[in-house]
Amino acid sequence: MKALLCGAAVIALLGFFLFPGHTYLQSDTQIYIPMLERLHNPALFTRDIVALRPHLTFTIYDDTALALKRITHLDFQILLTAEQLLFRALAVCGLILIARRLGLSAMQSFFVAALVSLGATISGPAVLTIEYEPVPRGFAISLIVFALGLIAEEYYLAAGTAAAVAFLYHPPTTLPFWGLAILLVILKRARWTILAPLAIAAAILATLARIQPPGIETSSILRRLDSFEESLQRMRAAYSFVSTWASFQWINFAVQTGIVALAFLRLRIHPPLRDFLWGLPAAGILSVPFSWLLLEHEHWALIPQWQPARAILFVSLMAALLSAVAAMKATSFGERLLWLTAAFLMPVQHAFVGRELHYRPLLLAAALALLTAVLYSIRKQTLVLAALIPFFAIPQSKLVENYPRIETAELRALAGWARTSTPEPSLFLFPDSRTSLEPGIFRARSLRGLYVDWKSGGQVNYFPGFAREWWTRWVATGSGRWSVTTEDLSRLPGVDFVVLKKPIAGEEPIFQNAAYWVYATTPHKF
Repeated sequence: MKALLCGAAVIALLGFFLFPGHTYLQSDTQIYIPMLERLHNPALFTRDIVALRPHLTFTIYDDTALALKRITHLDFQILLTAEQLLFRALAVCGLILIARRLGLSAMQSFFVAALVSLGATISGPAVLTIEYEPVPRGFAISLIVFALGLIAEEYYLAAGTAAAVAFLYHPPTTLPFWGLAILLVILKRARWTILAPLAIAAAILATLARIQPPGIETSSILRRLDSFEESLQRMRAAYSFVSTWASFQWINFAVQTGIVALAFLRLRIHPPLRDFLWGLPAAGILSVPFSWLLLEHEHWALIPQWQPARAILFVSLMAALLSAVAAMKATSFGERLLWLTAAFLMPVQHAFVGRELHYRPLLLAAALALLTAVLYSIRKQTLVLAALIPFFAIPQSKLVENYPRIETAELRALAGWARTSTPEPSLFLFPDSRTSLEPGIFRARSLRGLYVDWKSGGQVNYFPGFAREWWTRWVATGSGRWSVTTEDLSRLPGVDFVVLKKPIAGEEPIFQNAAYWVYATTPHKF
C-alpha cells in the first residue's frame, strides 16, 4: 500500500508540474472563481452578469470550496489546486489497481499508470482526459478512474462511494458510469452495493439545490432552443454540435476505437472489470448519435448544458490504458513497439492530427516507444526510468504545447491596481481585447466585474436570459474590436473604466503600464 501511494504521488506531481501540466484562470476557472468569490462575499461582482448567474446548483464544487475557505482562510487557488492534486493522485491509484488486476507486475503497473497520466486532448468535443484546471469535470473524471480501480479489486461499495462523490462534483461526466452500473446490477454482473452511495448523493444534491441563494436565473429543462439561441451557441459553443466536428476528428475517433477493440482481443480481461472497460467506451461512442438526435434534430435545450458527447473521452482513455497494458503483455519486440507507439500517440494526438498531418509528434511518440521497448528488453526494472522520461521529454521537445502562457506581469499589475484603487462595484470593459482571455484573468485577480468579454460567452448554453444579454453587450461594444476615442468614453452606459492596449490621443489615463492604458468613462467615477 505504501508503494502504491508513493508511486501515485510521484506520477501526480510530475504530471502537475511537467506534463500534461496545470493552469489557472486560463479556461473555466475564469468563470468559476468570480462565482465562488461572490458566494463567499456578496459585496463583490454586484453588476457582473456572469458572477450573478452561478450554474453550480447541482454540484458540491462550490460548497466544498466555500467550506474549505471558511476553515482555512486560504485563497481559492490554493484550495482548488490541493483538490486537483488529490484527485489526480487518486486517479493514478485507480490506474495502478487496474493494471495489477490485469496481471501486470508492480513496475509494469507503475509504467502503465504513468503513461496514461500523460493525458489526451480530444478535439471536437473540446475535452481532456486529464483537465489542466481545477474544475468539476476534472475532479469527476479522476474519481471515476479511481472507482474503476476499486471495481478491479471488487470493492463495490467503495467504488460506488468514489463514483458518488464524482457525481456530486459533476453529474454529467458520471452518467455513462452510472448507467452502465445500473445495467450490470440488473443483469447480476455487479453487486447492488455499488448503487447505494448514488442514492445518498442524489439526496445531498437535492438538499443543496433547495438552499441555493435566490435570484439565480432558471429555465425549463424540457424547453427547445429557438433559432437565435441555437445560432448563438453554434457560434460560441460549437463543440456541443457534433455535426461541426471536422472529418479528421472522426477519423481519429475511429482509429482509437479500433485500438480499443484490438486491445480487447489481445487481452484476457475478466469480469467485473471487463464490463466496465468495454462499456464506458461503448457509451462514449453511442453518446455521439444520442447528442445529435436530441440537440440537432430535437433542439433540446438541456443537451448543450449536459454535453453528452464529451463521454467520447472514455474511448481515448481506454485506448491509452489498454494499449499500454497490451504492450506489457506483448510476446515480441515488434508487437510491444506497436502497442507502445499507439499508447504514446494519445498525449500528442492533438499536435499530430489536424487539418494537416504533423509528423514530428508522431516521430516523438515512436521514439519514446522505441526507447521504452529497448529498455524493457534489456532489463524490466528500467521500466521505472521509461515511465519518468516522457514527463520531461515531451515538454522539452517543444512539439506539444498544451496551453499558452497568458498571464503577464503587466496584467497582474493592472489587476492589483484595480483591486486596491477602485470601488468594489466598479465595472470594467476591455473593448479591443478581441477573443483574448486576458479580461477574465483580470476579473478573477482584481475582484472587479466586467461589462462583457469573450470567455463569458461560453456560458450562453446555460441561461437564455444571459445569452441574449451577453450578445447584446458584445455587439454593442464592438465585439472586442472597438478603437475607443475620447468621445466614446461618455457613450458607455454602465461601464466605469475602459482598459485599452493603445492610448487614446490627447486623453490622460488614470493608470498605465507597458501593456495597458486605463480611462475612467467620466471623471467623477474615479
